[in-house]
Amino acid sequence: MMFGSSILAQSQTNNRVAVGTRTPSETLDVNGVLRVAVLPEDGEQLIFTVNGGSENGKPAASFDQRYTAYRVVTADQNGVLGITPVPPSGFFYMPPVLLPLSEYAVGNQFNDPSIYTYAAAPAVKPDLNGAYTVNLHKLYEKQFTSPQAQSSSSSILPFYPSNNMDFFVTYYDPVIFTDVKLSNDGILMYNVKKKNVNGKWIDITPTEKTFMNIIFRLK
Repeated sequence: MMFGSSILAQSQTNNRVAVGTRTPSETLDVNGVLRVAVLPEDGEQLIFTVNGGSENGKPAASFDQRYTAYRVVTADQNGVLGITPVPPSGFFYMPPVLLPLSEYAVGNQFNDPSIYTYAAAPAVKPDLNGAYTVNLHKLYEKQFTSPQAQSSSSSILPFYPSNNMDFFVTYYDPVIFTDVKLSNDGILMYNVKKKNVNGKWIDITPTEKTFMNIIFRLK
């Protein structure tokens, strides 16, 4: 790494090392561009640690372990580095959720107005039972930040804000849904159809095909 000698020439305050600043806020505070000459590749045998025994994990004099990459380095708005799990490969499916198909459902089972809304169809559209909106991004946030069970209390799922994502519907049941749209904020909008039976418009019974495939893509 190319910053080794320059660090020694900089100041140390309260056991903190500063490069380009006299007031370090972290253990190593670099105020400037950081260059790393060589980085290990996944699978390389180049970790300097003891493998096994009572000294396991302590520094060693030679390579003895394979480098296995499973986290990525990220930065917050202040430039402080941290680690997160390796992100999905560009996209992932929306966690499974139920979608309302009636005014009654929105008023009872789907009764969080910050996520679900319903508007009755105008009288000139008897073939529709109403227009719906579902905040997909908020549902994703709710599931990923508050799982109902988990194997490790210290583990978290990666969560991304809506402005870091694009949203897609790759399938929906055309017998039930129509006018399907998505906003940039992850709001799903759709209408639910009715069918005419003997001159009377009635709700259509959903089938095993009545669902949507929704994909989130990281920008």
